[in-house]
Amino acid sequence: MYCMNCGKKVPDNYKFCIKCGKPVGGNNNTPKTVNEQTENVDQAKAETRASYQERPKTAEPQKKKGKYLVIAIIALLAIFITLLLTRVPFGKSGRGGKSFNSPEALKEYLDSQPANTPDKPIKVSIPVDDNMFEKVAAIIMSTDKFVSLNLPGNALTIIPRAAFFDWENFKFCEKLISISIPNGVISIENHAFYECKSLTSVILPDSVINIGNNAFEYCDKLTSINIPNGITSVGERAFNGTAWLNNQPDGIIYLGKVAYGYRGKSLANTNITLLEGTKEIADGAFSHCGLTRIIIPDSVTRIGREAFYYCSYLNSVTIGNSVTSIEYGVFYECTSLKNVTIGNSVTRIGESAFSRCRNLTSIIIPNNVISIGESAFQDCYSLTNVIIPDSVISIEERVFSNCNLTSVTIPGNVTSIGVFAFYCGSLTSVTFQGSMTSIDYSSFEGDLLDKYLAGGRGTYTKTTPGDIYSKWTKK
Repeated sequence: MYCMNCGKKVPDNYKFCIKCGKPVGGNNNTPKTVNEQTENVDQAKAETRASYQERPKTAEPQKKKGKYLVIAIIALLAIFITLLLTRVPFGKSGRGGKSFNSPEALKEYLDSQPANTPDKPIKVSIPVDDNMFEKVAAIIMSTDKFVSLNLPGNALTIIPRAAFFDWENFKFCEKLISISIPNGVISIENHAFYECKSLTSVILPDSVINIGNNAFEYCDKLTSINIPNGITSVGERAFNGTAWLNNQPDGIIYLGKVAYGYRGKSLANTNITLLEGTKEIADGAFSHCGLTRIIIPDSVTRIGREAFYYCSYLNSVTIGNSVTSIEYGVFYECTSLKNVTIGNSVTRIGESAFSRCRNLTSIIIPNNVISIGESAFQDCYSLTNVIIPDSVISIEERVFSNCNLTSVTIPGNVTSIGVFAFYCGSLTSVTFQGSMTSIDYSSFEGDLLDKYLAGGRGTYTKTTPGDIYSKWTKK
């Protein structure tokens, strides 16, 4: 049988031509002429081209997509193999640098990096909580690469004491270039960044309210640090020896709500009034200054240790009503100090608070004071009169030693008097209004203690001032 379309001989049982694909119809077993066959072939080709042109054009784009997909897969495999071979930890890069989720990954990455210089630190970012932070700090302390550290998140609440300073080996952090501390941190503890030799920039969050003693001391390259307005406490020498402090303008330096210190020429013969809203006078803030008078507003709640230490020209002080404690050595050896007004909220006068104020002639201790610390008024040679309020329950050792008191009344609530507390040769009259449970034999000169233990409450006198061996008698 022959194809009626192209003339190709096909088996009798075939329904379609094996050459042109057309149906084989009829019983015509006679092949077509050559011309007929040629015409039929041309017609078949034309039909094939028309069929192809009418077909949806999807095959080629699909081929291209497949090609690009293969290339992408090969590229990803190449990156994966490279990372696997170099053992670089996976991390996400961002504005804070490469990000990590564990201290181990951070250390592995830093160890894999080439040596660098301070002007090209390795930027890394890792969210930490209070427990994880110590591990991260230890890694930064031990690395030999210069690092810029970003701490995102809000799980961290404190930068602990000596975080980047090795107390045991007295080793400093030499590679930390900058640090961004996350919101949620409320305190930078003592010596946290002490003598970080390369530290140039610190970003503090608004949540910080406390900066501890020596926190950034001797970070001599530190030029940039933002001080949140909410800071209410700054420790002694927190920024001493930093480029940032040296670049401050002359005058009183305020850190948030803290009067941190004074910079510039001496304050000789100067009167100052602190800004209303100031919460604290920092430790040692005005030590060795030449100011003559200061007014401390009611907004101040704390006067730091040795805040006016050895201000030899200071002659008048007014302490506001919000201060609750006069701490160690606040007015130590203010040799010109004559007039002091203490606010009614003070509950404790601390150790050596007014010690060696040689020209202090009298002082009124507020009714809320419950304890007077060791040597609080020791060597105040001109102090001749003091009234101890009924609120006081404890007078510690040497409180009025070497003062020029002539008489004193011990309130009934006082339960203890320390050694040499009233060791004043000028004292000739002492009145006891209560019964004490603890008193040292050397609290007073002479035999006063023996007489008090025998006679109890009352007034005791002696006739010879300055004679430590003179006898006391009860009136």
